[in-house]
Amino acid sequence: MSQIARPIDLSSAGSQSATWAASLFENNPAAILIVEDDAGRILAANGAACQQFRLSAEELRNRRYGELLSAVSTPPGEHGRYQRADGTEFRASVSRIPMDLDGQAVKAVTLHDETSATEIQESLTATLHRLQRAQEITECGCWDWNIPDNLILLSRESLVILGLPPGDRLETPIAFDVFLRRVHPDDRSHVLKTIGEAVTAARPFSVDYRILRAGDEIRYLRTVCELQTAEAGIVVGFFGTIQDMTLAWTAARNLDRQRLKLERLTGHLQNVREEERKRISRELHDQLGQLLTVLRMGISWVQDQLPPETAETRRLAELKQIADTTVDAVRRIIADLRPSELNDLGLVPAVSNLLESLEHESGIAFCLDATEPPEDLSEAMATGLFRLIQEACTNIVHHAQARTGHVSLDCAQDKITVTVADDGIGMQDDLFPANPDCDDRKPSFGILGMRERVRQLHGSITFQRSAMGGASVAITVPFAEAPFRERSRE
Repeated sequence: MSQIARPIDLSSAGSQSATWAASLFENNPAAILIVEDDAGRILAANGAACQQFRLSAEELRNRRYGELLSAVSTPPGEHGRYQRADGTEFRASVSRIPMDLDGQAVKAVTLHDETSATEIQESLTATLHRLQRAQEITECGCWDWNIPDNLILLSRESLVILGLPPGDRLETPIAFDVFLRRVHPDDRSHVLKTIGEAVTAARPFSVDYRILRAGDEIRYLRTVCELQTAEAGIVVGFFGTIQDMTLAWTAARNLDRQRLKLERLTGHLQNVREEERKRISRELHDQLGQLLTVLRMGISWVQDQLPPETAETRRLAELKQIADTTVDAVRRIIADLRPSELNDLGLVPAVSNLLESLEHESGIAFCLDATEPPEDLSEAMATGLFRLIQEACTNIVHHAQARTGHVSLDCAQDKITVTVADDGIGMQDDLFPANPDCDDRKPSFGILGMRERVRQLHGSITFQRSAMGGASVAITVPFAEAPFRERSRE
């Protein structure tokens, strides 16, 4: 049967030194156990030990030291894992001091609780791991440039992005020249200029550039850095991020290519539509127009062969009137498809005839203020401008509830400016966003068509309230573009 440990009174010797020792033992903030050297039985425990293990001194004296160790703890060493009475555990660093107590060999075991420090270290390690994983996922690393030492402290992901060996460390310093050698030769001057201006002006910087990795692999990077200054305001470095933008750049380039293809397709469709309009109008004029003329002449001949004021002559007169109405309708259709004035007389007469026709149909008073365009104005540009004016004026007729409309056509040496305004009800403030490419609302196809046609002419278009109180459309097209001037046919 095991012997129950007897209580030990460290001050039993009665000397002043023993009293001091007992006071240090009991009031020490660290948990101290006096353990029998041979059997490992606990002979005494101070208040800190009782509080740590949540047992009384008497309860501890009835235990062996090994019983306090956690089931998953390693054998006793410099660090241990211990279990409290309530089942919770804590980690502690352990120091053992051999002692002789009245001829009995014992050890003073001091336990320093490391639970908080360990938890902090584990939390920090987990946070660093998550940060490293986040950098890997986003392909975005850290950059910390110390200018006086000319060293850049890079995270593992930054090294991977630059094509440098990442190593085992979380951060690795490299010389600025090592980084610069990775930059594409065509971009080095741009990078140096951007960084130099940031240092001189003491401001943050952002720079896009290419790098060359092994095998002449080109990657597109973006570095964004904030300023780091000393107490005197002297620039000592930059801290920021370095991100691999290759996928985003490739996607943007493909998007631009698709947009360019779409613009070309749109331009081609517009050209095809105009050519088809010309063909149909020509066919109507040459075929149907002539047939209607012959039909009218035939009706007139038959009418002349019959006695006047008969049922037959009256019916022929009605048919003759229908033929005249049909001829007028064909002429209007031909004019809508392709105004003959646009080919025969030019842009200004075609616009003037358009306004007269719209005024006759709607009752809106249109006025035209125009200067003659250059003689070498191309057919494509003349057609495009005419269609834009036609669409804007048609919108006035259908939507503006206006009494008057005004069209201005100003032809300068290098550009043509068109303004179409009215005194109607105006427009909704949110109908024309500042950046139409980013607007996801239901589009107005008429306005979309106008924007696309202006884009084909390399011009600009704005919608705003007019000085007349209604809406205003302003179109500016550069005349210097080669496609808009007719080539010399010498």
